[in-house]
Amino acid sequence: RAYFEMGDYQKAKQFYEKGNFFHAKAQEGSISSDRFFSDMNLALCYSHLKEKEKAYELLDQHFERLATGTLNSDSRLNNTVLVTYARAALQMGDFEKVVSMTNIFIHNNPIEKNKAVNVFVPEILTLNAQAKYALNAQKSIDFLKEIDETLQRALDCVNEHKLVFAANQNTESLILQNIEVFDFAKRITLELYQKTKDDQYLEKLLNIHESSIYARIRDRLGIREYVSGFNISPQIIAREKALQNKFQNNPNSVEQFLEASSAWGNFLDSLKQVAPAYYKLRYASIATDLTGLRNQIPKETTILRYVFIDDQLYVYVLDAEDEELVLLEKENLDQIIEVSSSFGASEAEVSFALYNLYVMLWKPIAKKVKNKNVIILPDRELFNLSFEILTPEPIESYTELATKSLLGQYNISYHYSLQLLGTKTKMLDFEEDFIAFAPEFDDTMKADYQMAISDSLFLDKTYLTLLPQPFSFELVQKFTRKFGGSSFLNGNASKQLFTKNAKEHKIIHIGTHAESNNVSPELSRLVFAKNVSDSVNINDNYLYTYEIYDQNLSSNLAILTACETGKPTYQPGEGMISLAHAFNYAGSESILTSLSKIDEKSSTQIMDSFYGYLHAGKSKDMALRLAKLDYLKTNEGRTLHPQYWAGLVLMGNTSALELSEPVHWSLWLLPVLFIIFLMMIYISAKKKPCKR
Repeated sequence: RAYFEMGDYQKAKQFYEKGNFFHAKAQEGSISSDRFFSDMNLALCYSHLKEKEKAYELLDQHFERLATGTLNSDSRLNNTVLVTYARAALQMGDFEKVVSMTNIFIHNNPIEKNKAVNVFVPEILTLNAQAKYALNAQKSIDFLKEIDETLQRALDCVNEHKLVFAANQNTESLILQNIEVFDFAKRITLELYQKTKDDQYLEKLLNIHESSIYARIRDRLGIREYVSGFNISPQIIAREKALQNKFQNNPNSVEQFLEASSAWGNFLDSLKQVAPAYYKLRYASIATDLTGLRNQIPKETTILRYVFIDDQLYVYVLDAEDEELVLLEKENLDQIIEVSSSFGASEAEVSFALYNLYVMLWKPIAKKVKNKNVIILPDRELFNLSFEILTPEPIESYTELATKSLLGQYNISYHYSLQLLGTKTKMLDFEEDFIAFAPEFDDTMKADYQMAISDSLFLDKTYLTLLPQPFSFELVQKFTRKFGGSSFLNGNASKQLFTKNAKEHKIIHIGTHAESNNVSPELSRLVFAKNVSDSVNINDNYLYTYEIYDQNLSSNLAILTACETGKPTYQPGEGMISLAHAFNYAGSESILTSLSKIDEKSSTQIMDSFYGYLHAGKSKDMALRLAKLDYLKTNEGRTLHPQYWAGLVLMGNTSALELSEPVHWSLWLLPVLFIIFLMMIYISAKKKPCKR
C-alpha cells in the first residue's frame, strides 16, 4: 500500500501479488475480506500499469465469488467491486465500461434512498459524469449543464454525509475521500462560465473551491467562535456530546447506525432554531454562499484569489466595482519560487526569478489592481511566495527592491479564505496593549535545565542545540517598556505561563524558535522555556499546533517571529496548515508571521520599525511595508537578500490599533513637586507669627 500511495505501481503490484499467493495457500477453497480488499488494490495497480486483461480478470473473479457464495455476499462488498471496476476502467480510458458499472450501482442503490448512508454515492456519480464527459466530443452548454446537475447531486450527497461525519468529528476524511468530486465540479463549472459568461457560474466556482479547501477550517473556527461568544446552554452542549458519543462508539448494526443518525438529525433541526449562528458555523452545508462578497471588501482594497483548477492556475480579481477570472501561466512555477528566495542562487538568478514571477502572476492583472491595498489569497505552492518582492523588470541589485518591486507600490496582506473576509467588521477591544514571551535560550537557561534533569535518558538534546536569541530578547524588553505591557523572559517564558496569561491583549508577541513538521502539520510546534520547577512535566515546553486550536488566544495581533511559523504544508482538501492558522482559530484577528527561515537580527530590526509605525497609528499592512522599506535603506550587502526580510507577512485583519502611551514617571514628578511646594508654603505661613 505504501508503494501504491507513492505512485510506484510496479513495486506495489509485486507485493500485492505475493500477498495474493500466500492468501491463496492459507485460505484454500475460501477467501477472506482481507484478501478481497487486497485484490481490489491489486486490480487498481493493474489499471495504472494499463494491464487491462489482468485487472478485469481479477474483478470478474470476485463478481463470480459473490454470485456463487464463495465469498459471503453483502451490499458493501458488491458495491466495492462495482466502484473499483469503475475506477480501474476510468484509469484505463474504458469510459463505456465506467458508465456500465456506475449504472449498475445506481440501479442497485437508488440515489435518493441511499445518499445519506452510502459513502460511495458521491464518487459513483462523479465517475459516471467523468466517463460521459470523456465520451462526448461536442461539450455543448446543455450537455455541460447535465453533467453539472449530476455533480451537484454528488455535492449534495457530500453535504448529507457531513451531518453524520460532523457527529463523528471526521469531516477531514469526508473531504479527502471526495476531493475528486470537488475538483471535477470546479472544472465543469469553469467551462460553463467560459462558454456562457454567466456570473452565476463564476460565483459557484468560487463556492466549490472555498468549500473543498476550507471545510475543516470552518469547523475549527466554529468550535472557537462558540466558546467565545455564542452563549450556548449547558443542556444543548451535553446533548450534543451525548449524541456524538453514539457515533464514536461505533454502532454495531445498521439499525443502530440509522437510529443514531435519526437522533442526530432531530438535534440539528432543533439547533437550527434555537442557536442559528452556532448551527451555521458548525454544522451548515459544506457549500458556501459568497453572495454579497463585494460588500465585505475593506475600502480601497483589491482582492486577489489565486486558484488551481486541474493543472491550470487562475486568479480571481475583485474590488468594489469589478470582478474577473484570469488564466495565468505557471510553467515551472514551484522551481522559480524556490529560486526567488534561495541563498544558493546568484543575485542575477534571483532577479530573473522575481521578474518571471511578476510576468506570470501579476502582469496579466496589473491594470486591474486599482487600489493601493491588496489582500492576496494564495493556493498550494503560492503560499511559499512573498508577492511584494516581484519586479516588473529585472533588477541589478537588491537595493532596487525598495523602488522597483511591488513593495514600493502596494500594502500587501494575506488571508486564508473568502469566507472569512468581513466576518468580523468590528475589531475586539482589549484593555491591555502588549504581552510578550521571549526565552533567550542562553547558556544559563540550558545549564539550569541540565541541572534539573535527574535522568539523562530524558534529556532533550535538541533543546540544548537551540541558538540563543539575544536580539529578540532586547526587542521585547524595549517594547514592554514603551507599551507599558508585561513580558515573560528566559525561564519564565514557559508554555504553562503563556497558556495562562497570553489571551486578551491587543498584541501577543512571541519571540522564540519554531519547528515545522511537513509530514504531520498538527505536530508543528513553538519552543518555550523548560519548566525546571516542575520535575514531572519539565519537558512539557513544546506548544503543538493541535494544542493551539483548543486555546483562547484572543488578540488583535499575534506576532510570531520564529523561523517557519507560517510555513505551509499542503493537504488535499484543506490547503495550508500552519501555526499561523492555529492562532487565527484560537482568536487572533491577525498574525504577523514568517514564511521561511529568517535571520533573527534582521527580523528584529523590521519589528522595531513596525512597532514604531503601528504606535503612530498606521494600519498593520502599511506599518509592515514601511518597516521593510526602512530595512532596505539602512542595510547593505548580503543582508538585503530577500531571505533575510521578505518572509515576514501579515495575515488577516489589517486595521490600525489604538495603543495607549504609558505615562512616564517624570510626568508624575512635576505635579508631585508642585503639591509639595504648596504644602511647604502653607506650613511656612502657619509658622510665621502674626503682627499686632
